[in-house]
Amino acid sequence: MITVRYLNDPSQECMIRPTPFVSIAMAPQRNKECMIGVTYTITLTGTILSDEGMPYALKPENWQQLIPEYPETGAIGTRTGPFSAFDKTGISARPRPPKQKVTKHAHAILSKQRTLRSLFARDGQIVQISDIADENVPVMWFFSRFVSCSFEEGLYVNTSNYTIVLETDTILQGNPSNTPIAEAGGFFDFCFNGNEEEDPTNDLVDNFSESWQIEPEENPENLNALQTYRLTHNLSATGKITYLVDGSIEYRAWENAKRWVIDKLSNTGLEAFGYPNQERLQGGLAIAADNINLDRGAYSRGYNHSANESVDKTGGSFSVTESWILAKDPVLESFSCSTDISAQSALATVTINGTITGLSSYLPEGYQNAPIPNDKFANATVLWDTLSTSVVANDLGLNSAIYQRAEAIATARGITDLNFIPISSNVSYDEFGGVITYNVTYDNRPLNLITGSLTESVQVNDTYPGDIFATIPVLGRTTGPVLQYIGGRTEYKRDVSINLTMDRNNLAGAGQGPVNRNTLLLNKPSIQQPQAQELSDLLKELTPAREPGIRKWFQSPPQESWNPQDGTYSLNISFVYELDV
Repeated sequence: MITVRYLNDPSQECMIRPTPFVSIAMAPQRNKECMIGVTYTITLTGTILSDEGMPYALKPENWQQLIPEYPETGAIGTRTGPFSAFDKTGISARPRPPKQKVTKHAHAILSKQRTLRSLFARDGQIVQISDIADENVPVMWFFSRFVSCSFEEGLYVNTSNYTIVLETDTILQGNPSNTPIAEAGGFFDFCFNGNEEEDPTNDLVDNFSESWQIEPEENPENLNALQTYRLTHNLSATGKITYLVDGSIEYRAWENAKRWVIDKLSNTGLEAFGYPNQERLQGGLAIAADNINLDRGAYSRGYNHSANESVDKTGGSFSVTESWILAKDPVLESFSCSTDISAQSALATVTINGTITGLSSYLPEGYQNAPIPNDKFANATVLWDTLSTSVVANDLGLNSAIYQRAEAIATARGITDLNFIPISSNVSYDEFGGVITYNVTYDNRPLNLITGSLTESVQVNDTYPGDIFATIPVLGRTTGPVLQYIGGRTEYKRDVSINLTMDRNNLAGAGQGPVNRNTLLLNKPSIQQPQAQELSDLLKELTPAREPGIRKWFQSPPQESWNPQDGTYSLNISFVYELDV
């Protein structure tokens, strides 16, 4: 017996009489990886009788009313189904439906055709196949998916043959009101999880695709690891609709596709190593064997795990593309060096430009849990501090990796005695992107003489003796004044100018303290130690006291200028002296 639960309403069960022939065909669904599931095609082949059977014939003048039955053949019971053209009386209570008083047979047949089309017009209705001896317990049942309904051509005098084709993804056993048992459970290997007992109702997908791609990244990790790789994992599935036992939709097609995809997404950065092409190589495990041959032991995990999803509701599909950067450490660095040597300057310069990019260990959903530490920026900062620190943090000095790189380039270009105090440095921080960029320039000027000075300028001007003469104006003399030698010589003179730009962090009393005499005046280099002693020693070397044949020398009043706000300092002093010859 064939019974259709119209609109999945248990009170609207419709039995088709005469019972059609039933054929069931099962076709597997598979891709190159495995068998995905099966599709059942159920074909009902039957005959409509113009004045007997169900559905009942409708009146020609009113398709909402049935043609009366012959009382002696029985009575029509509680009406159900589309146009109320069926009744609920079972075959055990009434072996044969009542015969109707049909006079217009073609019209009766056409009305029954219309009712059958309406009965199967909705997807997801429960169709039950039961034994004639026990109509209340179905042998099998399924949620139908309507494919086609066709009626053979004919005169439609007494009969009309029809074929109804339905599809379903699962055939179930037992009463629909109880927990059903899927027919395919335990019989087919759907290989979703390598489990032959997988319930095919759990992951109903029409097809799926999983692909991996590994490709070089533009940014190297560092000088010792010149190449990083991007690993991309694509997952997509087209799902099928699943229903609850009451006939309501449990999951739509795209939702089942989503369930399948999400179940196979990576949950940690280590799952980047789910890349399929891995083989044992020289005692280790090689990723992308036979081509790239990455040593898995050299890569701690996948970083910057990102995921992009796409939902096609009408197509019933769901896809996610996730990617990682394969790296040993959670930070990347690239840099370039340039030198500038010019005939117009006695100094050569070496410039280093670099970019440090921090990598994240978070999963894509980790960024939703605010506040979270920015591990990208933290990882970039750790490397920057390591590269830029010599004695104090980020001083870019003699022992810093930045200076040592610049010195190596300078040596290769024939530039010697590179000063380890940069003439300029520019560092940019992108905290959101986890990126630090730097630009540092060194030159080969002499080493600084004063502790804590950023720039120094020491200028010495010597004025040597000249003739002493008188200039005597003469009226009307066309050749100008008369120059008269007096018989003497001018003095020796030396002007010394020292200009400094101080790093205020290396001056005592500097900072954001109160504005007073100590912070304004008493932290200048000529007072603070060791700068005061170093200035004194420098001046001793520049005085005429060490000139050969010095007899006597005198010092004019020193002139000192100090700007406590920008750390600029200048000292100007002049000497006059006398030599033996």
